[in-house]
Amino acid sequence: MIENIDLFWSMRSSYSYLALDRIIEIREKYNVKINIKFVLPLALRYTNYFTNLPKNRKNYGILDNLRIAEYYNIPFEWPNPDPVKFTNGIPDDNQPIAYKISRMGVLAEKNEKGFDYIDALSRSIWDGKNKNWNDPDSLNALFKNIGLNYQEMEDEVNKNPSDYDEILESNAVKLESSGHWGVPTLVLRNEPFFGQDRIQIFEWKLKKILEI
Repeated sequence: MIENIDLFWSMRSSYSYLALDRIIEIREKYNVKINIKFVLPLALRYTNYFTNLPKNRKNYGILDNLRIAEYYNIPFEWPNPDPVKFTNGIPDDNQPIAYKISRMGVLAEKNEKGFDYIDALSRSIWDGKNKNWNDPDSLNALFKNIGLNYQEMEDEVNKNPSDYDEILESNAVKLESSGHWGVPTLVLRNEPFFGQDRIQIFEWKLKKILEI
């Protein structure tokens, strides 16, 4: 029997990207189906979240991302443009990029391409190799490589944005109900495993369940 696992994911989450290769390895090693549950970035779900953190949190986060990337030999660079636009540390009201790539992720998952989407687009955003990751030509080529049509998907989410926002909101509620609020969170039989640093423990629990 295939074990169904929910993976809550934000395209703006550096820690999700840094967990990606290890999640792919689990997907390939075990008889599992990983369902991608896209949510909006934390900065948009909780607009005051980052402003209320201790003052050292930002600097520590930058340091932590860089050393995790170095430890696992993962190409990493903070994206430009950032999927979330901030002014003086506060997220802007208008967030076209974050909404676009989140909505399109929902559509990709509907087309059973959600995992391919996070694999391809997360690398394009975070690995620093594509300095124009949000350029339409780059996105057209990237989507074509995973069997999706960028222009058709963009037209669809622009035509029916509320349909996709409802799913994003529903996924956020499911994430909270699972017992956490952040990403990446893997949920195995109603048990949440939050963070790139819990992948090994998640795999241990999965092996127990699968009796491996």
